[in-house]
Amino acid sequence: MSVFGTKLRQLREAAGLTQKELAVKSGLTQQAIDTWERGTRDPGWSKVVKLCAALEVECGTFLEVEPCEPAPEPPLESPVRKQKKK
Repeated sequence: MSVFGTKLRQLREAAGLTQKELAVKSGLTQQAIDTWERGTRDPGWSKVVKLCAALEVECGTFLEVEPCEPAPEPPLESPVRKQKKK
């Protein structure tokens, strides 16, 4: 299951909706919701907006990811000067 699909299923279940009920509420198909939850495909942004409206969540909800460690600082090096051509 994809990250999107996992999140979609969690939100749908938290809202107490079946796939069919979410489909009706969002104007999408139950088959599409099933496909997204299984991770076979991810929806386009316009579909995400419809899902968010139906689930009464902000669209950024699907963008939340686990925090990662910051990248290490690059080593300090003196800049290399280009030599003039004679």
